[in-house]
Amino acid sequence: MQSIALDLFEQRGYDRVSVADIARGAEVAERTIYRHFGTKERLVLLDELDEMAGAQIARLAADRDLREATRLAVRGLRQSPEVTPQQWADSFRRLRLIYREPALRAAMASAMDTLTAELARAVAVERGLARDDRPTHAGVAAVFASLEVACQGALDEATPEALEREILLCLDALDRF
Repeated sequence: MQSIALDLFEQRGYDRVSVADIARGAEVAERTIYRHFGTKERLVLLDELDEMAGAQIARLAADRDLREATRLAVRGLRQSPEVTPQQWADSFRRLRLIYREPALRAAMASAMDTLTAELARAVAVERGLARDDRPTHAGVAAVFASLEVACQGALDEATPEALEREILLCLDALDRF
């Protein structure tokens, strides 16, 4: 469903495609899309690679610096045989669409706030800290901000290698400030 939605958004523009159009293209009922994604925005924003990376970062951050945990998670994701070239391609298609569409940028900002809070809680728990540990939240927010800048930097080349390179570059920049 997501690939079909991305195809339609690229062909006709995000605002010109309805959930009904996507349902017809995917040969499913509209309610199926709403049940799986909730909203049209989440069809674009929901990315299993993000979920995989977040879980890996939380696990690795239990006994590592958050930036190092992120570096390791990114390398692991890029080298994972479980991640297909199509998944990478669709992730870049999503990012291009998000950065092009103001409504999706706003939805992404809201989703990032939620993800930051969730990952900060997970990291804090893994480290034996209070779930609402503010320094942990600040660290996760800084890492997420660097990831967003890295994603924008990798869009022109749009390869997993470019994304890893940009992420590592941006994470290293955090060490300088």
